[in-house]
Amino acid sequence: MTLEITESALLQQTETVDRTLAAVREVGVRLSLDDFGAGHGSLTRLQFLPFDEIKLDRSLIDSPHAAAFIGAVTWLSDALRTPVIVEGVETEEQLELLRPIGCHGAQGFVLARPVEPAALPAVVRGLSQWWPWPHHETVPARD
Repeated sequence: MTLEITESALLQQTETVDRTLAAVREVGVRLSLDDFGAGHGSLTRLQFLPFDEIKLDRSLIDSPHAAAFIGAVTWLSDALRTPVIVEGVETEEQLELLRPIGCHGAQGFVLARPVEPAALPAVVRGLSQWWPWPHHETVPARD
């Protein structure tokens, strides 16, 4: 199970948040930092938070500097050994933008629309054309 926590939720009561996140991870729940880049989070805090993945806010894929920004965050996430997923990828062009900059994954309508549970196996089989990306290397799990 993965619990997604928005960047803005981390801005208050840092000691309480840190203890709570540690307790959640102890019981085996993976943590995903959701909507990164949409709030006023701190890069300093990012290095100490125990997240298993970083999900970039959908607003970043439409930025005129999307490749530069997403590439920089991907480089940082590699250094932290934490994969980065870009949310809101809705076109083939956006998806192709992510391949050469080393992004670890994408989420959005270009890959799949919401479906009923019974249709999920067919959707997953259809995604095999996109994953793994040719450049993809597994990011080791963060300690």
